[in-house]
Amino acid sequence: MKRIATLLGTLLLVSGSAMSDSINTPYCVQFVGFCDGLQLSAIGGGRIAAEWRNLDCAGSTAPMQGTISPGLVTAVCTDTSQCPVGLTWMFKLDLNSNTFDMFGFDGFNAFPNLINSPFRMGNGLCNFAEGSGIPSTSMR
Repeated sequence: MKRIATLLGTLLLVSGSAMSDSINTPYCVQFVGFCDGLQLSAIGGGRIAAEWRNLDCAGSTAPMQGTISPGLVTAVCTDTSQCPVGLTWMFKLDLNSNTFDMFGFDGFNAFPNLINSPFRMGNGLCNFAEGSGIPSTSMR
């Protein structure tokens, strides 16, 4: 019995270490038919940190934050001094359908910008093509 408890304890410790490593694994998101991309990492507690690269569209790169839950990632750019065109933006990525919705907020009105648009996501850091804003990594 003691041997089984030791074995189970060791397995839990090893699996816990593997899970904590995967929490910080970055993901690269490429929007299909839209010139932007996101690099995001889960930082624990259901939260993410992200970088929005939009060199072709609005010409800026902005930090984002958000949440991750089963099947859904939400990323928000709230620092309007860095967000494209000075607005607050939110992306909702549906991991089951590989589609995203993008909403803007001008301080008074929320409006949809893109709805049910496709995206591809790959593991690892984005290798954004110089001057394009589009990740050049292999995507699935």
